[in-house]
Amino acid sequence: MAKHDYNNIGFKNKDIDRLSFRDAFSSARKSGKKTFDWTDKKGKTNTYTTQTAEERAQYLLNTKQYKKFDSEKTKAGGNYFKAHGVERGPAGSKSLQKSTNEIYRSYQNVLFNAIRNKQ
Repeated sequence: MAKHDYNNIGFKNKDIDRLSFRDAFSSARKSGKKTFDWTDKKGKTNTYTTQTAEERAQYLLNTKQYKKFDSEKTKAGGNYFKAHGVERGPAGSKSLQKSTNEIYRSYQNVLFNAIRNKQ
């Protein structure tokens, strides 16, 4: 498929070619990579792992890193409730709300499963 030049109608190629974080994460994970680089809208590039929040939570419980688990769960909960209910805000606020909810729920699910399995 040919690459189109959208500059003449007000778009920049870099905006069209840039993958969303979810798409970049999904692509890297499907190709078996452990890490990937992603550049945000401000142009800042960071390296991220393809480990899901649920995998991270399970790893922390399995390795008995309870303080770290609790700290990360609390942080995820704080981020979720901060973003919860935002109808109109900064660009990506709905995406942030969905992501923080997924992370928060992942930690809850792992903890509940661990408790249920001990009974």
